[in-house]
Amino acid sequence: MLALLEQTTVESEAYPWAGGASLNAPGASDRYNPRNAKLIGLLVTLCTAFILVGVVWRAWQLDQVPGVNGDEAWYGVQSQRFLDEYIYGKTLPEIERVNFRTPTGNLWNPFLMIPRIMLDATFAPSVYSLRLPAVISGILTLLVNWWLCRRAFGRTMAWLTTTLLSVLPVTMIYSRLGWDTCQSVLFCLPLVYLPWIASRQKMSGLRTGIYFVLATAAALVVHPTNVFLVSLSVILFWPRIRAAAKWELSLQSRLLLSVAAVSSAILIGISRGAWSGVRFENAISALAQWAGDVVGLFSGATVYGSISLPAEQFPTAQRWLLVLSFPTIGILFWSRIACKTALFSPLIETMKQRYAALFDGICLSLLCFLGVAGPAAIQPGYERYGLWVIAPGALLIVMAYSLLSVRSRQILVGVMVVSILQIALLLAGYWQYYQRRFDVPAVEQRLAHWTYQADNFANWPEMRAEFEKSLATPHEITRKLILVLENDPQRWWFEWKWRYLSHGSEYEWQVIRTAQEAHTTKNSGTQRWILQSHKEFEKENLAIQYLAD
Repeated sequence: MLALLEQTTVESEAYPWAGGASLNAPGASDRYNPRNAKLIGLLVTLCTAFILVGVVWRAWQLDQVPGVNGDEAWYGVQSQRFLDEYIYGKTLPEIERVNFRTPTGNLWNPFLMIPRIMLDATFAPSVYSLRLPAVISGILTLLVNWWLCRRAFGRTMAWLTTTLLSVLPVTMIYSRLGWDTCQSVLFCLPLVYLPWIASRQKMSGLRTGIYFVLATAAALVVHPTNVFLVSLSVILFWPRIRAAAKWELSLQSRLLLSVAAVSSAILIGISRGAWSGVRFENAISALAQWAGDVVGLFSGATVYGSISLPAEQFPTAQRWLLVLSFPTIGILFWSRIACKTALFSPLIETMKQRYAALFDGICLSLLCFLGVAGPAAIQPGYERYGLWVIAPGALLIVMAYSLLSVRSRQILVGVMVVSILQIALLLAGYWQYYQRRFDVPAVEQRLAHWTYQADNFANWPEMRAEFEKSLATPHEITRKLILVLENDPQRWWFEWKWRYLSHGSEYEWQVIRTAQEAHTTKNSGTQRWILQSHKEFEKENLAIQYLAD
């Protein structure tokens, strides 16, 4: 907390733990007060411990928790096909050629796929290889945040924001899923901190503009939803925009511009069907659920409901996790009211003005996101579309607690106690609702649909050996044809995993419309097998059936 940094005669850079933004001026150096040395040392020790726990939990049992899902395996299959087609010169059937667009229509994320291709060219298919870019990106997020936040606000803020990002369940879990959005938080960081860094280091407009364009382009390449940070950037850059354009807008004009932006977003959302099914009588409940999902991004409620909890347990867990967020929500709004700063402040120099600008920018961005994507955009299972708010949200939370802590030393100690308690509860919730459950056999917990434990791929080496044994054939038969039902409700979940992990084996895949069609498939010198899931919500329940001629 910034109250630890009282002004004396020793500059921050001379004392490494005393850095941080001044409460009065962005470029002023914080000072070291010997009376607070022990408290500062305790703060750094606790931050270091929590960050290390977050790093370890990102990598621990990476191949088992959670089970591989079809989305992340899809990226592995595309990199294998790219190597086969463009590097090794193989001729692939049209249906099995590399697809440079994701199933939702986005272009490849090169920051994920280039490392993915390099790994698949070097190592045999494995869950570790599939998820290595994700865990590296998750750790890089912490390092990049510390570096950027230190340049923008100083060392103290860097320690605190990095600690929060390290223990948030959503950042830990998305460091374990090998798909494009595992890098969203990492590539949103430059957009969040650039306005502060440009102001503190007095960057030229041209240099700032180049950095902004590059950062925005990189964030959009990772995932299109990161575009909603642009409205946040407009507010954070507003003093420089105002000075360059020589605009003097009244408060009413700023409010009208904000309302126009949100209204335009809603019209876009209506045109694309994002608000279909939402009527006047249920609009309040839909908006309340959306607000709960936003809070759930930080508490872990939405991601737990997506990949760790069965449907009947999710509402109870969500209620408890939201209770954890109440103190933070109250402090966030109290801090904004206490700032007494108008929307689009002409100056962002004091900590209060900075906080107000960040708070208003996040609110405007969230409202634009709500308008375009609709109230169901980040419900459990779709929280990846809201990851753009994690980086600015973490900074906002730390700034709010810091503003509260400056009021007195007693409040400072109370804030530290509450912060430590909340971090401990976040870690405990992650363990209770996510990690610990994988110590229980899936057959007992029946959580396959929610944990992505399809086909028990945590034990892939043993399972593959068993599968190979079951497919043992006479010497003259060299080909094994795997038939997949086109309309199987769980086809996506198991097919891509099998395709990725069995790459390089003597398997050929064919999609068929009905099980009866499988019996009419004749291939000389080929064994025919059909993969078919038994039940829609039990993804590990997969049948491997041999079709005799």
